[in-house]
Amino acid sequence: PLYSSARQMCIRDRHKPDPQPLLLAADRLGGTPRTSAYVGDAGVDLRAAAAADMPGIGVLWGAGDRAELEPLATAGVARDVEALRALLLA
Repeated sequence: PLYSSARQMCIRDRHKPDPQPLLLAADRLGGTPRTSAYVGDAGVDLRAAAAADMPGIGVLWGAGDRAELEPLATAGVARDVEALRALLLA
């Protein structure tokens, strides 16, 4: 499986692009930033991934567009779920 569990969490005083929520999620799932990936549809998501030293994948079915996401997405940009799956499994 791509993940072993999922958990909801809230850090009320930390918001993207602060990396702390991403780092906490990776830790709680038993991973590290380098063994994780953060998927987002906005530049702020990918800036948070970079701040956490975590691969960032941009997706084109949300708030952002390719011109915004491509320069920030260290692990690629996905146009659809099939492309996202390929990037996650690469």
